[in-house]
Amino acid sequence: MRYIFYVYLVPLAIVATALSFEFSPATSASLLRPLYGRRICFVSSPLSKLIFVTIPINVSLLINLVVFLFAIFKIKQVVNEISHSSISSSMKERCLWYVKLSLLLGVSR
Repeated sequence: MRYIFYVYLVPLAIVATALSFEFSPATSASLLRPLYGRRICFVSSPLSKLIFVTIPINVSLLINLVVFLFAIFKIKQVVNEISHSSISSSMKERCLWYVKLSLLLGVSR
């Protein structure tokens, strides 16, 4: 359930913040104003593009990488526990687990 918040509410908060800067009369001359659709059909302000697009995407990729590495660590831990018992797992099965995990977390770039 908490992943739903991560997937939907974080981007919603970023877009809502950008829209509040765009349409607020107090930020009419602000550098943080995204200037949607002024020069191109996207964020026209370089600073706003950095704050509302580049940084959130990079933070999201970093979080995904950390979660992926954590999941691999946990899988290795379970495989080690299984290998100490009478049941063993082949290298092919482990590779298949990692491929499934990477597809589950999403392929980016």
